[in-house]
Amino acid sequence: MPHTSKIRINGGTAETYTGITEIVLPNADIGNGTSNINLTITDSSAIPIVIFAGSGNNAFHLAGTNGTVTINGTDGSDTVFAGSGSLTFYAGSGANVFHGSTGTATINGSNGSDTILGSTGNITFNVGSGNSTFTGGGTGSTHNYINDPGAVTVSESGYSSYSLVGNSATTGTLTYGGNIDTLDNANGDITVALTGAASGTQTFVVTDYYGLVTLDAAGNSAANVTTTITSSSGNLSLTGDTVTESNGPTGTITLQSTGGTYGSLNLNGGSGANTFTVNSWSGTGTVTLDGKAGSDIYNINFQSSGSFTVSVADTGASGTDSMVVNGTVTGETLYVTNSSVTLGTQVEAVPLI
Repeated sequence: MPHTSKIRINGGTAETYTGITEIVLPNADIGNGTSNINLTITDSSAIPIVIFAGSGNNAFHLAGTNGTVTINGTDGSDTVFAGSGSLTFYAGSGANVFHGSTGTATINGSNGSDTILGSTGNITFNVGSGNSTFTGGGTGSTHNYINDPGAVTVSESGYSSYSLVGNSATTGTLTYGGNIDTLDNANGDITVALTGAASGTQTFVVTDYYGLVTLDAAGNSAANVTTTITSSSGNLSLTGDTVTESNGPTGTITLQSTGGTYGSLNLNGGSGANTFTVNSWSGTGTVTLDGKAGSDIYNINFQSSGSFTVSVADTGASGTDSMVVNGTVTGETLYVTNSSVTLGTQVEAVPLI
């Protein structure tokens, strides 16, 4: 069915075309060398659009489109502003930037470094071999898919609640503000970076996730932030601001609060036997350990300096739990009561009798 569309190229006057059924932009390099194209299409209704990008620095403004759009990139750096239709972008080897909108999109990476900025539309990002960044966004119902042949950082910020769950050694689900990112981490190249809200109640939950994670409390009051890291069948070790997963899910979780200090931390186990090791803690709040069911081991290694409080609060009804508290290589005095072991300002709290 013929439609009407307005098209503007390289800042010129928008031209209105009527009676068209498809828009095709050929590779502008042909016969011209390297060409930079700035294309704006509006009022295109549901007209199919096919773009062959050249090797220059190209910008495609497609906010007014609501049909199918296919963009074939080469070795140029392409910037794409999507519309409300269905868009497929075969990204080339340049530094490409994609701005999502209300429509759905599939981005197929190549060997370039791609920056994907989502919106309310669902995005599938098949990562290429470059170093890419994906930011989903959304207002509560967006579902994105990130498939990992290459390295990518999934970065979300400003949400008051995050849940990152490892469904297996190669897949995970990130939920934030009602939105979902499904992570296919087959090659282990997905890094997750989550930044919370600067004020108000904030929760971070990481469960059985394989990979690298950074949690940033964004300077929020330490009293507002609740962080829970769970390894259902493995071990958790805390040193400074880093939690290391091993002997089950494997990964590293770094805790920070840009512009402030981190507060408390909950480390949980599951139905199996878990081992917890605390060497030091850079936060200001209590580290609470709960192995839950199974025979759990708690290792607390006091340091020659520093300050932290560890609370062992095992809620499991099965298994035989044990705790080891180690001093340092120098002579010191450990104070033991029926509820704690103390070395200076380092405290391990637990009902001993």
